[in-house]
Amino acid sequence: MSNCISQCPVNYYPLQSQCYRCPQNCQTCTSLPSSCSSCTNSTFLLNGNCVIQCPNGTFQSTSTVACVPCTDPQCLICTNSANVCNSCNLPFMANSVSKKCDSCVTGYLWDTSSNMCSICSPPCLTCSALVNNCTSCINSKLLLSGNCIDRCPIGYY
Repeated sequence: MSNCISQCPVNYYPLQSQCYRCPQNCQTCTSLPSSCSSCTNSTFLLNGNCVIQCPNGTFQSTSTVACVPCTDPQCLICTNSANVCNSCNLPFMANSVSKKCDSCVTGYLWDTSSNMCSICSPPCLTCSALVNNCTSCINSKLLLSGNCIDRCPIGYY
């Protein structure tokens, strides 16, 4: 800049008595040129940068014009709110009622004590209540009283 001013204009930051241009899409930035504090052109603030699209695990907040982390750490895609999860990291699954990652994909069981998905014990394909309480079996195994067996015992068909 060629004239004396008391404050740097929008898109500029002060450093050593001079005004320097902020990076592209930054409306305001701090003395570090790569550290944006607000964004322009329909971009969203993420860790000091302005991005066109927020990454997985965050959602685009139009009120703060920033990428806001999803509340649930297992949430892959949250939309409209940090609390509403649409897709989760495997083996988690978004619960259609709670909109949280508190359900599991087939072959896993939700463990209420750890709030984690635990894999069903082989040869269970699916399980209920306990990881070794089978509700269906893999391959050609047969289900009998929560167990997967090779063939039916005498008296069963």
